[in-house]
Amino acid sequence: MTDTITTANLNYNYYDEYYNKTLHEWVDLVHEKNSIINKWKVITLKKGCFGFDNLAVSLCHVFNYIDRYVTYTIDDIACAIHDGWCENYLFWRDNKPFEESYCSQHSQTWIKPFTPLGDERRNICASTKYEDLPQDEKDKDIIIAQIIIDEIKKINNE
Repeated sequence: MTDTITTANLNYNYYDEYYNKTLHEWVDLVHEKNSIINKWKVITLKKGCFGFDNLAVSLCHVFNYIDRYVTYTIDDIACAIHDGWCENYLFWRDNKPFEESYCSQHSQTWIKPFTPLGDERRNICASTKYEDLPQDEKDKDIIIAQIIIDEIKKINNE
């Protein structure tokens, strides 16, 4: 098997660039800042793990949604993050890309999630539009949206 370079759904390459950073760099940056904000221990996510792909797919939904010449609300960005999370969660839940047959077929390795997928809370979130989520679930996306907005502002001001 070769190095894992794409999300498990094969839609996004970890080394594609957005705003002068690779997707991999964006995942690391957003995960670190999110961990600090939430007072979690900062542990680098491994490429090919469920959490890495959650951020990668969510970030790509934002980057593919944003037009540099249009103003968006934080809820617009948070909605794109939620849509990306749903895409990734449902793919991982329904396709189990960490199984040997999938990894062999695509010559990459994805890592089985520590917590099994398919629990009631995540299933409900995945079938709920962003605007209908409870506030505590929206807040998770809003935090990431704010991190992205702040980083893009820094990049644009350099």
